[in-house]
Amino acid sequence: MKSGERQPKGLFDTHCHLDLEPLSSDLGTVLLHARDVGVQGFIVPAVDRRSWDNLRCLTSRHEQVYYAVGLHPASIDHHQIAHVADLRAELQLRSEACVAIGEVGLDKRFGRQDLQLTLFEAQLELAAEYSQPVIIHSVGRHNLVAQILKGFPSVSGVIHAFSGSYEQAKAFVDLGLKIGVGPVICRSQGKTASAVSRLPLGSLLIETDSPDMYLPSSPSKKGEPKDLLVVLGRLAELFGIGKGDLAKILQENCEKLFFSTETREV
Repeated sequence: MKSGERQPKGLFDTHCHLDLEPLSSDLGTVLLHARDVGVQGFIVPAVDRRSWDNLRCLTSRHEQVYYAVGLHPASIDHHQIAHVADLRAELQLRSEACVAIGEVGLDKRFGRQDLQLTLFEAQLELAAEYSQPVIIHSVGRHNLVAQILKGFPSVSGVIHAFSGSYEQAKAFVDLGLKIGVGPVICRSQGKTASAVSRLPLGSLLIETDSPDMYLPSSPSKKGEPKDLLVVLGRLAELFGIGKGDLAKILQENCEKLFFSTETREV
């Protein structure tokens, strides 16, 4: 990063949707609760073209909130091919608060699979062109996503909110991708927790994907960035490492991916 720009500090929630309800209507309290437990930074990915302006404004008001711009497969009915050109224009003018392209990816639960694929590949091309990491959403499409990523060897990024087998996770790690670990490991005693525990610590990021993803203990069934400390604790148990030491490793991983001048040129 250039001297004088905003600098990342403290533990980051690398994936949360602060612009969505119910977090957005009480954002001051949400950020305070997070910082009270040591969560100092936040990365907020876009879901569609309409959200980019709002995210830009959000990050201008909160120094430790960063954002990503992209076209999420869950919002496929709102996307148009023309939005790829809009994304290019956005990347050309991006500020230091824009740290990635995302969310992008494939999701078997939503329609227009051909358009999902076209937009995913187009956004990977932009990631390669602008040396930006990608935040990838993959549901029921891990094998296809991995196959597509092989065609973009210069692209770095994270498979966020990973849920799957060790073999699937390792395939992504072998391609140079990070694995985003969220509240799902607090539910899982099986495949996903086991898969994550076998990965190198240097391949992991930590996130909440709040508000939609939440802890099993949540009465409201809505997540917050403060939940990151519970995820951190569970991950520390899986690896048999102290939470403080683990937090340092995870933040180093975050900074290398999202704030390194090798992957981020403004």
